[in-house]
Amino acid sequence: MSHPVIHFEFGAPDGGALAGFYGRLFGWEVRPSGPEY
Repeated sequence: MSHPVIHFEFGAPDGGALAGFYGRLFGWEVRPSGPEY
């Protein structure tokens, strides 16, 4: 891929569940930005 996606954001009440869903669906590595963000 010549132009990979490197960053975008999703908001959800249960961020862990959402990260797990997309991680399994697309094989993504999800890195939380932290509570101060």
